[in-house]
Amino acid sequence: MTIGNALYTRFTTTRFDSINSELNALQGQIAEGTNDARPSADPTRAAMLSAARDQQALIKSYASNAASADNRLSLADAAMGEMSALMRQVKDVALQMANTATSEIGYATLRSEAAQLREALVGVANTRDAAGQPLFSGLSSETPFRVTPQGVTYGGDTGQTQVQISESLRVMTGLSGADLLMSVPTEQGVRSVFDIFKDLDTSMSTLASTVARSSAMSGARLDLTTSTHPKPVTFTLSGPAGEAEVDVLPQTGAPGPVIDAINAQTSKTGVKARLAEDGIGILLAATGTIAVSGFSAEEDEGVMAKFQATEGSGGPVQALRSARMSNDSILAALNDALDHLSDQQGRLGSVAAQVDAQGKRLVERQATVDQAVSGLNDLDLAAASTRLAQLMTSQQAAMQTYSMITSKTLFDYLG
Repeated sequence: MTIGNALYTRFTTTRFDSINSELNALQGQIAEGTNDARPSADPTRAAMLSAARDQQALIKSYASNAASADNRLSLADAAMGEMSALMRQVKDVALQMANTATSEIGYATLRSEAAQLREALVGVANTRDAAGQPLFSGLSSETPFRVTPQGVTYGGDTGQTQVQISESLRVMTGLSGADLLMSVPTEQGVRSVFDIFKDLDTSMSTLASTVARSSAMSGARLDLTTSTHPKPVTFTLSGPAGEAEVDVLPQTGAPGPVIDAINAQTSKTGVKARLAEDGIGILLAATGTIAVSGFSAEEDEGVMAKFQATEGSGGPVQALRSARMSNDSILAALNDALDHLSDQQGRLGSVAAQVDAQGKRLVERQATVDQAVSGLNDLDLAAASTRLAQLMTSQQAAMQTYSMITSKTLFDYLG
């Protein structure tokens, strides 16, 4: 095939376009300092770079979750520290309550202080994070604790917020209020912190007018407190033969079952019971001292019973409170609440330490992946400069050759 000027020009132009295209691309890469990002330029490098960037995004997501978890855990830890401080103040109130020299005005002042501490505790328990989410409501976004006429209620759930901070590690970022404040293990069973507050308030309102134990010689009248919704009551009955625990279900206008329960223990106590003439009270009789104490019930409103000596000139009516309303019992419950808060705070601290350690590992992983991405993405300037020089030399040589060939005529070859 004969190659004429037209065909040669077409071949040469195609070659020039190829060189110019590569030159422009290489100059752009040198200006940006990065390799050609197109997969066609280097499929293996492009695949490795894509995988490394996926890792970058994943680690960034984990790091963001870890930072969020650390923030929430720090806020929760601070809030729980405040709660413990408030509960210690409540304990101080209970200790002052035990002072026998405290007047009724003094008790009223202590009740007011305890109520203010309860309000403060509710406020801290409703703490929210930077995103406006409650720290102690489980998975719910509702305000966890509310003060109602019936007391403090919990409106959250028992769920637990969690985030993923590595391929295999999920951590909690807060505690359920149900676990934190509504499930305190005590001698009376699992109770809420606010039930303990209620006991403290009830105790202070009745302490000056009630006793934990009352006794009489030979005869006494006992009137158990009743309600429209009967609840089981337990108390200790003592007599000349010994003592026994009596379990009853007081019902308005029906003292018969209580009398039967007391008489069922006569062999152990030496105390007999019969119905009073008014058909309401219970008369107790024995050949020695009769005493009642240790009252307990599921719902304790303060006064559990009234007791009055009947022999001789009789005696004053004494109101009996439950054992749960004793100062020792309330102090024990407050100590249980403080221990429970401490345990929960320790549990939270353990998770915070785990998040902190994982955060440091993520920083190390991020640095390693960033270095890998840089190695795959950054341009080798020395090699690129050498290639640029080669292309420019090739371009100049091609232009000179083209100019020389196209400038000759037939007469130059014939001459």
